[in-house]
Amino acid sequence: MSAKPVLVILRCGDKSLHRDWCSADQSWDLAASYFGDDAALAFPEATYVHRYKGGKWDGIFDFCRNHPEVMDKYDYFWFPDDDIAADPQSLERLFKIVADNRFELSQPSLKVGSYVSHLITLHNCLFQFRNVNFVELMVPLVSRNVFQKILPLFQKARSGFGIDFVWNQFTSDPSRSVAIIDAVQVEHTRPVGGALHKMIKASGVASPQQEQKAFLAAYGHVHKVLINMGGLLNDGRTMTTQLETTLMATKGWLLRPNGNHGFTKKLPALKFIVWVLRNAVVSMCFSPRLDVIAPK
Repeated sequence: MSAKPVLVILRCGDKSLHRDWCSADQSWDLAASYFGDDAALAFPEATYVHRYKGGKWDGIFDFCRNHPEVMDKYDYFWFPDDDIAADPQSLERLFKIVADNRFELSQPSLKVGSYVSHLITLHNCLFQFRNVNFVELMVPLVSRNVFQKILPLFQKARSGFGIDFVWNQFTSDPSRSVAIIDAVQVEHTRPVGGALHKMIKASGVASPQQEQKAFLAAYGHVHKVLINMGGLLNDGRTMTTQLETTLMATKGWLLRPNGNHGFTKKLPALKFIVWVLRNAVVSMCFSPRLDVIAPK
């Protein structure tokens, strides 16, 4: 067992921001999996260095195939994109909160000003953490047990689209072991669809959207409604139902309607408010699917 409980497996290019995450006394190890073209580029801050042309997830699979020993050395594995702005203190806090609460699938919240795909991932100022049915591909943190189960899904996944709608069901308790950590914020600094997506598009293989459709087809009906199911508020109160958590999360997002971004551009306050309210209505009309979905 490694003395450091977390391995950060980073698929990175030439403009990676990961060096700002590092410190001399960090409690985690780094695996730098490089997809760029500079054969001489060094990563002295990394415990492992891996070079692989391809997508994020098949790249992570190839790294683990070349370094199978890591699966037994670490308790948690974090797979951030390389355009995430964060500081060492935030990462230390993230890893501690996740370990203390024994979350098996989680992510930090996205700071206001980030480029955001899904409202549920945006920082909510009223919560310490929220129990959810969805953790995004951008910055997921998984336990060893879950990683061992989902790793085979990565082998042929370049964009990984679709995996984030089912991987919560590889946890021991999808209703309580999956969380977004609002006590920790990171910033997604570039528009959605970065260097790896451009590489995939240029390669002529299936687009991320086509990959998602094909992946989810094997699992039958998978609804894509993202739901807040519970959580811990900053004042110490615990939310235990979907209704109360959704209402409280909606209030939290509406308190900060300015400065938010969508995929590629800043959202006007009114458009953001409409997004929040529509999300609340839709999410309250569905129950999260928490039974295990077996591929056909």
